[in-house]
Amino acid sequence: GTTVLPGTVTSYGVPGGSPQLIGSLTTSVSTGGPHNISVKYGGDANYAPSTATLSVVALYPTTVSATVNPQGIVYGASVTVTATINTTNKSPSMTGSVAFYSSYSGNLTSGITQTSNTDSSGNTQIVAAVSYKPQNNDSIEVVYSGDTNYANSAQYTSVQVTTPDFSISSPPVVLITAGQTGTTTLTITPASNLSSTVMLACAGNLPMGSTCTITPSSVNLANGMAGTAVVSITSIGPSPAAMVVA
Repeated sequence: GTTVLPGTVTSYGVPGGSPQLIGSLTTSVSTGGPHNISVKYGGDANYAPSTATLSVVALYPTTVSATVNPQGIVYGASVTVTATINTTNKSPSMTGSVAFYSSYSGNLTSGITQTSNTDSSGNTQIVAAVSYKPQNNDSIEVVYSGDTNYANSAQYTSVQVTTPDFSISSPPVVLITAGQTGTTTLTITPASNLSSTVMLACAGNLPMGSTCTITPSSVNLANGMAGTAVVSITSIGPSPAAMVVA
């Protein structure tokens, strides 16, 4: 069936050139989705009636509610971002997709879950979530794509990341005989009681042919207690004596 749209049509003629009659109508529709609108001119004593059809898409509005749990973490921990896409309509059910964008890590695509259900009032909604490990203080944008009945929407949320500080004792000088291995111990002392993991690796200018290892390669700090790691450096063997032939 057809429905006459509410509102008042305003029309006016355009002087000069070919005769024109322009009409406009500001109105609203009560349902979402695509709508075909027919425009009819009734004609007059000189001009015949005519009809034109145009298509418009009316979208129900949506809102995004986004939360991060936990809101603040120590570096290395995971957080879960949960987004709820809400509307005030019971049907049709919302479709479309939810995307998560980290200002530091980019598009978060791994492990996203998304379900469609209803809220306590029976309105259709979408709940989506993703877990990841923020590398720094981060802002996350949640974007709902929309569908043929519901408009797109977006919302920002954020997470605070604390990076615990620490200090490393200066190791003593190690004298190594050619071809032998020398060791020294590093002491890593946390600057707070926050738990953290310190990753260790050899760097710098080693003598040519020498190798360096640190055991363990990571030290877990907790409750203000220091940790230790052993540095082992193995030098290249001595050069063979030159042979002189008389």
